[in-house]
Amino acid sequence: MKKYIFKIEEVKTGKLFPFKILNADEEFSVENPQEYIIFEADSYNEVLVYYDIESNSIQKKSKTRLFQEGIYRLKIGEIFEEETQEFKMIEQPSKYHKWNGKTWEVNIEEVREIKRQELKHIREQKISENIEVHGSLFQVREKDLENFEDVARAIRRKKKTEEDTRAWILADNSIKTFTYAQLLDVLDERALRKEKIFNEYGSLAIQLQQANTVKQIEKITWEAKK
Repeated sequence: MKKYIFKIEEVKTGKLFPFKILNADEEFSVENPQEYIIFEADSYNEVLVYYDIESNSIQKKSKTRLFQEGIYRLKIGEIFEEETQEFKMIEQPSKYHKWNGKTWEVNIEEVREIKRQELKHIREQKISENIEVHGSLFQVREKDLENFEDVARAIRRKKKTEEDTRAWILADNSIKTFTYAQLLDVLDERALRKEKIFNEYGSLAIQLQQANTVKQIEKITWEAKK
């Protein structure tokens, strides 16, 4: 806390600059104390205060006055009601709504696109999830498919038969031997799962296109599809 000392003759002319600043425990002694004003505060900024003639004192400006003088800027979601002279915070309806300075607004097409990309991302994750075939858990990410394509190519070119075997690294990093036919089954199972996932995505995409509000769009999830 500080003591800001002003000369009354100066503050009456609008000069709100303290001529002396003291610590809270320091005394201010002069011959004519009535010619001075003491303002106590943690900090001082002349644009945030005013001289009040009636009380002959330095006062902090109200939030309303600071706003009307262009010193205080409204926060996002905040409005000033002229009739009541009060500030009011308007809650953001959803994370998609944007403040235009007066109210929250939303672009439904933008929300649809955000949701569409979210659904697509989850779709790709589901397609690439490990898959269990013949009691073993296989990795079937895009980068893993090349190994399975090697198996299919060897069969097509008759380099290998479906009865031939091959060691394979599983999802848990263990190694197990499978016939080429069993490895082809993994590709088939992935293809079937992918088809099912795309059908589910198609259903979600239709729901998304028909949704007209943020709430309707937010309800569209893979979990809800189940």
